[in-house]
Amino acid sequence: MVSVQEKSRGIKYDKVKIDRETEIQTPQQTLQTLQLLNWKAPGAYQTATIPQCRQLRRRLRIVAEGEEVPCPMVDFDHYNFPSFITSALRRHGITTPTAVQAQMLPALLAGRDAIGVASTGSGKTLVFVLPLVLLCHEFESKLPLRRGEGPFAVVISPSRELALQSAETIRDFSDPRNPCKVKALIGGVSLHDQVKPVWALFVYVRVRLIPSSWLIGFCLQLTALAAGVHAVVGTPGRVADLMERRGLRLNQCMFVCLDEADRLLDLGFEKEVRQRGEVFYPS
Repeated sequence: MVSVQEKSRGIKYDKVKIDRETEIQTPQQTLQTLQLLNWKAPGAYQTATIPQCRQLRRRLRIVAEGEEVPCPMVDFDHYNFPSFITSALRRHGITTPTAVQAQMLPALLAGRDAIGVASTGSGKTLVFVLPLVLLCHEFESKLPLRRGEGPFAVVISPSRELALQSAETIRDFSDPRNPCKVKALIGGVSLHDQVKPVWALFVYVRVRLIPSSWLIGFCLQLTALAAGVHAVVGTPGRVADLMERRGLRLNQCMFVCLDEADRLLDLGFEKEVRQRGEVFYPS
């Protein structure tokens, strides 16, 4: 479980040293200096012994593979999330992490690459939404988003409905005082669902073509990207189209998620996913 950023910098990890008396994982190089988020697991989880982590995973029926796998965190209060995230969790009636959330969230918040496999309805969406929202929130608090910047995070979804749902979830869990600017990049959406008539007329006059919902929606997505966005959620076809037209640049992207990756492959998007993956360069 070495991140793309670490690989690009040539960072290699030796085998984990284990103190046989306490069986506490003590890697030679800590990941704290490499992670994007200013997040740190509580001391009790950092010093948890391997038998304790194994027992916790057995209780939650978690199967985890990889090196230096973080210990599952079973209480949202232990994550020290900002107040706007805890309020959103309470508003949705979410009190305890599911098994996939308990194991995946500590890994992603620590800047690790991870693949999660869980059944439908297990809360996989929050696994990438919460780290994404925290990343955008930290960037915005350090330096406000300017025109032409972003996206810093990209989520690829197999369908329009799932992309819209994920984008809405990101907005719902972002800080209401300074919300995350997220754009759904999808095709075939009705004009009235995206823009006001005055903007439709403006785009029609500028392009001097027969107006259509696809054309106007496409142009307005380009306009939104040019204004600056923290994150984008889109289908492979629309993301590829915008990148080929240079309306979407991913040179600042630091967080990428393939939502329901198995469906993406089943639908024949392997080539598009591979092409999109080749353009990610850590800054």
